[in-house]
Amino acid sequence: MENLIAYIFIALVVGVFGYIEFTRGPAPYRGRSCTGRAWKKAFPTYSKENIRLFLLCLVDGMALSDKTKLKFHPNDQAIDVYRSLYGGKTPIGDNLELETFFENLVNGFKVEESSLQKVWHENITLGELYEFVSA
Repeated sequence: MENLIAYIFIALVVGVFGYIEFTRGPAPYRGRSCTGRAWKKAFPTYSKENIRLFLLCLVDGMALSDKTKLKFHPNDQAIDVYRSLYGGKTPIGDNLELETFFENLVNGFKVEESSLQKVWHENITLGELYEFVSA
């Protein structure tokens, strides 16, 4: 019985710390203030709702909390956001975060997968992606 209580306690502690990390987002982006102004400055003719939809596609694809969506800047590279999930490295195996982000953009913005594949390159920024899917 004592072992069971210890295991439950450890699971709770790990769960709490995991949740805190989840809601804080990747380390390189945690200290940022809201980037909403940067998005509106970069895309003044687009609605906040449309920008937020894009950012929700990103955080959902990267398995991040919705609370982190305005930590990302239009100049951030998609690959850097992805790598930040793995300590700055490209992992050998992953949870298909980039692929899920890609799929979210296809479904959320009703763009052709093939046309999105054509503009995709390793150093593409979030702003470039947003501009493409919102056109």
